[in-house]
Amino acid sequence: MRKPTPKPANSASKPKLVAKVAATPATPDIAPAEAGVAAAPVLQTKIKDLVDRIAAATGQKPKDVRDVAVATLAELGKALDKGELLNLPPLGKIKVNRSRELDNGASLTLKLRRGGGSSVGGTGAGSGGAAANRKSAKVALVEAGEDS
Repeated sequence: MRKPTPKPANSASKPKLVAKVAATPATPDIAPAEAGVAAAPVLQTKIKDLVDRIAAATGQKPKDVRDVAVATLAELGKALDKGELLNLPPLGKIKVNRSRELDNGASLTLKLRRGGGSSVGGTGAGSGGAAANRKSAKVALVEAGEDS
């Protein structure tokens, strides 16, 4: 059996580890850390950031994009409150796993199933590309009245 090593009487002999925190205008949320794994900051996207990204991607004015983005997010929220399964190909499938009512609103636990890719146009590996188009096209191989 090992005996515990005595601590030195002079605590100045060992350097202390002190974390220095830089002053930042907005502190990011910290994800819960698993045992032995350091926590990484979680990036947060606000409506203004989303509107700016959409405006840059589409070439529209941010003022016009904002109304559409806010309405879209409101409808997505309503659908999730009802427990609907959302199948939105660029994003993926969103399903409500658990929900409970709180004093200040509802708490929803969601499951998001993403595809292999994240192309916006819907022709990448995540959306199925040509294979998905063939399945959904339902084009006849022979003309009506022809023998096969």
